[in-house]
Amino acid sequence: MNDEDNTELPFPEGLPKSRVYELVVKNVIERLEPGATVRHDARVPVIGDDRVRQVDVYIEGRIAGLSFTIVIDTKHYARPLDVKAVDEFLGMLDDIKPNMGVLVSLRGFSSGAKKRAAKEGRRLTLCSVFSGKQPDFSAPIGIGIISVRRTELEAKAHLDGGLEFTGPIEMDPTKWKVVDADGECWTVLDLVASALNTHPDFADAEKGIYVVPNDAYKFLCMDKSQQSFAKLEIRFRSKLRFFRRSTRFDAGVAILDGDGAVIASTGLGVTMPLPTDDDPWEEISAEDAKAGLMAELQ
Repeated sequence: MNDEDNTELPFPEGLPKSRVYELVVKNVIERLEPGATVRHDARVPVIGDDRVRQVDVYIEGRIAGLSFTIVIDTKHYARPLDVKAVDEFLGMLDDIKPNMGVLVSLRGFSSGAKKRAAKEGRRLTLCSVFSGKQPDFSAPIGIGIISVRRTELEAKAHLDGGLEFTGPIEMDPTKWKVVDADGECWTVLDLVASALNTHPDFADAEKGIYVVPNDAYKFLCMDKSQQSFAKLEIRFRSKLRFFRRSTRFDAGVAILDGDGAVIASTGLGVTMPLPTDDDPWEEISAEDAKAGLMAELQ
């Protein structure tokens, strides 16, 4: 990070520093017992020294009857805060020894900074700020859409015609067809594709066995006759791929923790339309897709 990136920038219009503190402090004091005191631009003595440190916000309260102090500091640099910025804040915490420090960035944090903070456990909390008036800020929040695509579908079929089945049938099972009650013809792949889209047991299966219901279909033989069958079993395999795209919140203000979860907000909303088919999709892992879907359900 160069000197220009380390220069403190003015806060965006509509997002004054006082508003950021209001949101963060509100979230913090909710964890404390009633009666917590909040001091802005406080001068706090260095432990074991005659010096004092300037603190943006200093909170004194109690948890379970025990005294608890919290320091909050906000930085607005041109780029995400790096390890150096985290270490400087930790130096302040070492000097005045609060129970917890909260470092807030309007441009998020580098991966190295997050790893450095993680080593401090609950002593240090990182928060990012998102505002709809910052269109260039890629906040990891928004309305996500997850798409599941099945590729490389293959199917092998086995037919047990039964005692009354006479055929004749194609030697190549991929050419087999059945007919439903409405007279529509289905190939083996058609049947599997339909089952994968509608049968709950196959929703996230990459392989399996689908047994064609013999009370809903008749086998279409080579002589065009339609005959009942005892059992038609189709073994399939495929690959599942997961994709995601998002519409960002573009109104209001939110405070996010180090994992991108909203911990405090006001006026969050979306004024832009939902993603269209022209918007890019990002391929993600099955684990990320599951986590995203679970988050939507909570």
